Amino acid sequence: MAVQGADQLKTFLSGWAALEILIAKAFKRYEQEFLSPFTQIGQESMRERFLARIKDVMKDKYRLSDKFVAVSAVLFRDASREDFQRDYQTFRDLKERRDSISHGDPFEENSLPIQQVDALLRKYCLAYIATQST
Repeated sequence: MAVQGADQLKTFLSGWAALEILIAKAFKRYEQEFLSPFTQIGQESMRERFLARIKDVMKDKYRLSDKFVAVSAVLFRDASREDFQRDYQTFRDLKERRDSISHGDPFEENSLPIQQVDALLRKYCLAYIATQST
């Protein structure tokens, strides 16, 4: 993202791609942890059967925003509801902009939310790296 220079479209799309890759990778690592509260209920064998089935059915059906929610919940356990909502809304806005561009809708290059994608990407990268060392 940083090496794109003055090409704001490439900068935005590179930042978005990096964020999307990070969320997908982190989700693979954190899916079980996110679902773990469901494992606290009685009837261990039934729980395991149910969760295994849910995971099997959903493995290729989660939307990127679903993965973002799960990753956010694990990375930022102590975040306030307002902080989570702000990140989620920023993520949704960025995704909407990227989708709009991908569908060929007109846009002004100088109005692309480069700072927002950069800030969200940095925040989540740093949090992900921090969890790797714990």
